[in-house]
Amino acid sequence: MSSKASEPMYTAEQIRIPPELPRVLKDFTKSAVRTQPTDLLAWASAYFQALEKGERPPVKERLELLGVEKTVSRENLAVLERQIGDREFIHVDELERKWVEIGCIKDQLHDLLRVGNFPDDNIPWLQFFALACSSLGVGVSSAMHNACRILTRDDPGGSARIPLDVFMKLYRYLALLDRDVGQEQVEAVEVFLAEQAKQGAGLVGPRNLGHHDCPRLGPGPR
Repeated sequence: MSSKASEPMYTAEQIRIPPELPRVLKDFTKSAVRTQPTDLLAWASAYFQALEKGERPPVKERLELLGVEKTVSRENLAVLERQIGDREFIHVDELERKWVEIGCIKDQLHDLLRVGNFPDDNIPWLQFFALACSSLGVGVSSAMHNACRILTRDDPGGSARIPLDVFMKLYRYLALLDRDVGQEQVEAVEVFLAEQAKQGAGLVGPRNLGHHDCPRLGPGPR
């Protein structure tokens, strides 16, 4: 005998669809399409757990066309910044979990952690963020340009300014790791940007770095 004969039959009136379900599924689908997770089920689990906890889910703001194994990108870092940026430290296990959730490969994370040589498993977020920005291009200047574009509260396509104190925390850390950037150079950059920040509500960005009077942040192009 077919098991279907014993299954209960329901009418349309008996089936209640939660009113929020269509919106939840629509938001989930749009987020999955934008983020393009390599492991959809693992990402979906992280997505709904974040919503349940009232946290920011691992969702990109726009679609990126990347390969199957994803290296870190500006959009990846923007997702992490939205999730972690209000914290001073993050445990390495949680960082690895969030890193994988956005589809990045573990090997690159481990490489960054080795370069940072952090003393324990509680990772200073701003320092790690600076390191990750350095992996997006070549040199300190490229890293700082990318940091500005990720951290800015300016409108997309705008000046990409960030607070001077945040800029200098990131820059000082990268300068410590770069033997080609001396203390005098860091101080000269800070003096110049401090004057620029007075004219920009305490904010600085790529336009200030491209000023003809701005000292170079490091070797290579501005």
